[in-house]
Amino acid sequence: MKHLTQDGPFCLLYSAAMVLDVDIEYLVAQIGHKEDIHIQEVQTVAHRMGYILGVIELIPQDTHGPLFIVCGDAPMVRMESMIRGRVAILIGKSERGNEHAVAYDGNIVVDPQGRTYDIHEFRLKEAWILIRMTG
Repeated sequence: MKHLTQDGPFCLLYSAAMVLDVDIEYLVAQIGHKEDIHIQEVQTVAHRMGYILGVIELIPQDTHGPLFIVCGDAPMVRMESMIRGRVAILIGKSERGNEHAVAYDGNIVVDPQGRTYDIHEFRLKEAWILIRMTG
């Protein structure tokens, strides 16, 4: 995964480009704009490229609030077991508490703000795993 460093408030755009292994210009051309992109727009581009982005939530929620679906594991243990070794876009909060997106190469967080670090340093909310479609 090529580490791209964002040039503004475009963490999702840059994280998506890293995960999809495309340049920023290609991704912007496919989406049609650069600012305020939504993960569903990234999901559409991924689909056109022969991938799906499958979401795993750390703490799933429904209309009644959080669902503690752990299948015998703590939520982060469950999450890590499902994403380890997989390329993904991680959505959560930065160390300053701001909404943030980063790329994950299956082992390490690749932050478009310019550094790499362990997944435990990121306040993870959900992971969008890149899966190649077959058939």
